[in-house]
Amino acid sequence: MKHWKRAVCLLTTWLLLISMCVLPSVAKTPSSKAASGRNYRTVTVIGDSLATGYMIRNSDGTYVEHTHGKRIRAAWPSRVADGVNATVYNNYAREGSGTNEILRLLDPDYEPDAYFREVSDRVIEKYFDGEAEFAKSQKQVRKDIQNSDLILLNCGSNDLFATVNTVFRKLMNNELDSVKAQAKRKVLLQLKETVDQLVADGQTAKAWATIYQVLSTINMADDAVEALLECAARGYLNFQKNWGRIAKTIHDINPDAQVVVISLFNGTQGLGALPGTNVSLGNALDPIFDGMNARIVSCNAVHNYYRYIDITKVEHPAWPDVMTMLSGDFYGYMMLCTHPTRNGHKWIAGKVLKAI
Repeated sequence: MKHWKRAVCLLTTWLLLISMCVLPSVAKTPSSKAASGRNYRTVTVIGDSLATGYMIRNSDGTYVEHTHGKRIRAAWPSRVADGVNATVYNNYAREGSGTNEILRLLDPDYEPDAYFREVSDRVIEKYFDGEAEFAKSQKQVRKDIQNSDLILLNCGSNDLFATVNTVFRKLMNNELDSVKAQAKRKVLLQLKETVDQLVADGQTAKAWATIYQVLSTINMADDAVEALLECAARGYLNFQKNWGRIAKTIHDINPDAQVVVISLFNGTQGLGALPGTNVSLGNALDPIFDGMNARIVSCNAVHNYYRYIDITKVEHPAWPDVMTMLSGDFYGYMMLCTHPTRNGHKWIAGKVLKAI
């Protein structure tokens, strides 16, 4: 754990310097493309589950699940489109999408790093309905961007989950070489099978939750946190590399469109420390989310590609206590508590409409 704690401290220091040098000046410099009263007839949405409306509670008490491109009226992009009286709504938001999938959508020649390729293929299979449908979207998205007046963009959170299988395999190899107790060894081997299957099904977030939950029961809480932080750190670096290319690609396709980018928010805030460790995963991820948002802001400070909207304080369901989660459906809590409420989506839409 020591080297990860040191890395988090160094990252926090860097973020403070970035915020002092970059954030104040950007806040005073709105995008030159913003125009009061402008008509936005065609809206194109590109993003992840935050843009699909995933986990919005319906009137019957159920929750929005995987949308496969279906427009959810209560989601913030749909509310924005309604607010500007758009007549065309192009929806490329899909659950599970990270910067790799969005770059592959925008640029068919883009190839993810080896660490991310396996998971990226699974996400496309599960959430974009397979390679054939994804290929159709690749052909259509550039046309839709070219014809758009307003483009709504968010992504990045799923990068933090993407290498969970690689990181966990390394942990498993190290532990199985040293583990003598047969009971613990059996649990680890069963966990490895479960994680491999979840990743094969494109469910990296559920793999994360499963690791977090199971390792806490066999006195490996520190190992769980360290593995997940290593996974998040890899995703952070991937986001840093990909973000500028995403922004530039969209700008090059249509430099006249108003592009709105919403920030990431750390939905794991409020998630308590695992039994056996003093490290709260929510607190540990704060500097990573801050660094990703700083990247979005600093990119725009240089290029003025988009309008940035800070949603870090958006309303989302509160986390229950750790013991309740670990003894129940931890993955369900993870999905629910890391996504905005219906009121949260309404609040985001209001901020976007006010900005444009």
